[in-house]
This record gives sequence, C-alpha cells and structure tokens, in this order.
Amino acid sequence: MPKAVELVDALKREMRARKITYAHLATKLKLSEGAVKRMFALNRMTLDRVDEICDILKVDLAELVDNYQREEQRVDQLTEAQERQLILDPKRLLVAACVLNRWSMEEILDTYDLGRIECIRHLAALDKIRFIELLPNNRYRIKVSDSFRWRAGGPIEQFFERLIANEFLTSNFRVEGRTRLFLHGFLSERAREELLVAIERITVTFRELLRRDRNVPAAARQHVGFLIAFRPWNFSLYDTVRKGKGSEPG
Repeated sequence: MPKAVELVDALKREMRARKITYAHLATKLKLSEGAVKRMFALNRMTLDRVDEICDILKVDLAELVDNYQREEQRVDQLTEAQERQLILDPKRLLVAACVLNRWSMEEILDTYDLGRIECIRHLAALDKIRFIELLPNNRYRIKVSDSFRWRAGGPIEQFFERLIANEFLTSNFRVEGRTRLFLHGFLSERAREELLVAIERITVTFRELLRRDRNVPAAARQHVGFLIAFRPWNFSLYDTVRKGKGSEPG
C-alpha cells in the first residue's frame, strides 16, 4: 500500500484524468472548495474520506493503488525507435501532442479534422509504443512522466528545430501576448552558472503551469511555443576584425 502522501497524489492524478475539479469534488463532499484544497495540500485525509472520493471518481481503492503503481513506472523519455514511429505520420504526432496535454479523444475530434476511426488508429499506435495505455470507451492512461522530454538531438527534436527555424522565429512578435528578447553581453563563469540556474527555474515554472492547467477544458487553452537558448557566441560580422580571428566554440 502506498504511503498517505502517495495515495493523495494518486487521487490527484485520477481527478486530472477524469477532469474532476476541486470545486466539483467539494460539492459532492458537501465541503467548501477551500477545505478540499487544504485537505489535498496537506496530504491529510482519513481512509473513509479516501473511499468517499474514490466513489465519486468511480474507482475503488485497489484500482487506485494499482493505478499509482502503474504511474510510478512511467518513463521520462522514449527510445529513438519509438520517436521515429511518431513522425511517420504528422497526424500521429499531433495526437501525441494532444495526449501529452491530457486532451480527451472527443476534444481532439472537436478541434481537428480527424475521423473517429482515424483518431482511434493513432491512439492504438501510441498504445503500441507504450506512450499511452488504451482504456475502455476510447479513454487512455498516459505512460510518460510529468518530467517527460523528447530525446536531445532525437527525431522529434530535429523535426521541431526545423519548424522553429522555418516558422516560429520568423513570425511577428510585436503584438500583445507575444514576446521575443535577444540579450547579449560578457559574463563571468559564475554569472553564466547563475543564469543557467535561473533558466532551469523558468522551465520548472512552465511545466508546473502545464500540470496546473490540465483540468482546464481544451477549448479554453491555447497552444504556445516557449523557446530558451543560451550558448557562448560571437557575432560573425565582428569576427572579421577580431585579433587572431576565429570565434569561441558554440
């Protein structure tokens, strides 16, 4: 049996999978939304309360524990062969991206020009490479972790790098709700290390916001691109007048 904290985490995951909000749960439990949030934040609830929540989620305790153990086995990264399977068909990669954002099949069908059978076929392909586990009624359980990332230099990253060069950076960023910054200067080794730590904090914040918004309906969310790049760099125009010439390694 998982520890109390792990059991509460398992309940949170089941709520996200079923798109059950704290407000909805509070109504069913006849508690205030604040009380429910505190209960989950403190990871404190009796087994009777756990059973009550399981009834609302339509999952029994044994299944909850089993689901938790399955979640613990989720992977942080696909193999190169698995990633290649995803880019065989652009629509399959699209479905995979929707799955990563916890869209239901109905939300995918409502948003994109995909047939139901076609969508099921792509979900089955994702099940085959263990990206998801297909469940009854075309539901699914994702089998990659919250810290999941595409392989560095792998097929998916290379695919998106081409898109970034051809589409993303050439867009107009001078409108409300968009931003693009390019900063440069001379930094010491200590300053560079501090900057890398700050960048990592930003990526953690971005991932936390993604997790937080999983319960928000897909129609109320907008897909965004978030790019951070940092490396030693010299402007090639200035290399022509640099003594000794040759730029620093990139």
